[in-house]
Amino acid sequence: ALVPGGGPPGSRFDAAQHHVFAYLADDVFGHLAPHLKTFLLQTSVLDRMCAPLCDAVMGVEGEMLDHDAIGHDSYSRLVLEEIERANLFLLPLDDEHRWYRFHHLFRAFLQARLALEPPSTLAELHRRASRWLEQQRLWAEASEHARAAGDGAHAAALGEHALCGSAGGQHDWPALGWAERELGRSQPLSVPVARHTTLDAASQTHKASEPEHLLALTQHPSPPLLVEALSERELEVLRLIAAGASNQAVAHTLVISLGTVKSHINHILGKLAASNRTEAVAHARNLGILQE
Repeated sequence: ALVPGGGPPGSRFDAAQHHVFAYLADDVFGHLAPHLKTFLLQTSVLDRMCAPLCDAVMGVEGEMLDHDAIGHDSYSRLVLEEIERANLFLLPLDDEHRWYRFHHLFRAFLQARLALEPPSTLAELHRRASRWLEQQRLWAEASEHARAAGDGAHAAALGEHALCGSAGGQHDWPALGWAERELGRSQPLSVPVARHTTLDAASQTHKASEPEHLLALTQHPSPPLLVEALSERELEVLRLIAAGASNQAVAHTLVISLGTVKSHINHILGKLAASNRTEAVAHARNLGILQE
């Protein structure tokens, strides 16, 4: 069993988080069916997930269940719906419930348990994720998983694909963050990045090994990522939040229930990769979704 408070390398958990881990181990995870435990552990390697990606990570890609009983749903689609109905800390990132993410504390708990498995098991999960993401041309995410699987050369190649899209005007902010993290520990990037002054400086820095340029890079963090486009209703909620409205005031203004407001806010946080309302508003302004 997981020792309460055990976390991934480099993590720091305070007493409250230790208590949460103990609760998750004893009162939540310990009572789940084996198929749910396996699914949750293996998909915890994903920052965000959809049914086809989970199928790939689980190694059941392309497998369909009994057609007469359940139609054309994949295994992971059914499990995701089961997890969502059970309120197991799974947050939808869009109105259609195609993309999800785990609550960050629940994911940290799952990853701590997964870390008890042999390293080869974890590497294979990342390898499967990278393969599927590459097929979908999600280069930056594919690169991150390839690097986590220990395939640095392929991770670099995927990162260059992502940067090519950025240089052509299709900004891939995860790729830009990846490039900055890789400075000083990989070969110079070969893609054209003239339109990104930060990456231009990065390329020159790597050649000249000038510490002051590396320091300058840290002063220009990558802009936030919009995981999924906001719906019109979510934009209305976000504008009211930016104006300082409380959840109750938002519900009154839009003539919706307080629970619906909270659901919209959860979607907004997920789509803007934000941890709270203030951060969501800041990210939205940086992305040009909200005006100052």
